[in-house]
Amino acid sequence: METNSMDARSSTFGSPRLSPSALSVLLAWSFLLMAQSRPRETVVPNLRDEANVQAHTAQATDWQAYGKTGDQLPALVKRALKYVPKEAQLESDQVVALENVGAYMTGYLKQSGYSSEVAREIAADLDSLADFVIDQQFPLFVGNFSNLQKAWDKGGLFATDAARVLASQLWHEWQHVIRRADEAQALEAHVALLQQWRKNKELSAAADRYIEAKQKQLAEERAKASLAIAPR
Repeated sequence: METNSMDARSSTFGSPRLSPSALSVLLAWSFLLMAQSRPRETVVPNLRDEANVQAHTAQATDWQAYGKTGDQLPALVKRALKYVPKEAQLESDQVVALENVGAYMTGYLKQSGYSSEVAREIAADLDSLADFVIDQQFPLFVGNFSNLQKAWDKGGLFATDAARVLASQLWHEWQHVIRRADEAQALEAHVALLQQWRKNKELSAAADRYIEAKQKQLAEERAKASLAIAPR
């Protein structure tokens, strides 16, 4: 995709390097794509085969078998954890970063009691998500966050923005697990955190379109909730 706002220049190694203004545009576009491509509901419903559930407990699951957690988390995820509000008391061993969402999650879901067919279907749906939870319980999974990783790799303000956006998403998922929030409630907390950071200039203007997209999702979720409780 071409855009006139991107000023590509050659570095000393001959590879293109974007100007700061172009990087800001790219970062904003990446945030917007991430917000729009993510399904409104990121909590996987309980569709387990109850005949297999008795073998599963969250504590017994070896999360390290499915991705990186604790000290092995990518630097971007570690930084994001520092920005999650302190009240969450979110620890690094409660987050799992997946390198291959489809492959890892199929096995995880089967071990969690889902049938093979359902596990494959859910894993395929999860493949494009940046973050999600299963059955409103830990861990918080971090999946496809390549757009944020690109911003992180640029360093400076772009890295800070990327880490804070990911932190806001972890905060969203934490709402589902600890507060048993529905999607509208989780989005309220998500948007409020982003707006607070933006007001305090802890997020750059590059995140504005992402925030607007989240506000739109929140409005849609609230409208759905109103319809669900409206008298007939």
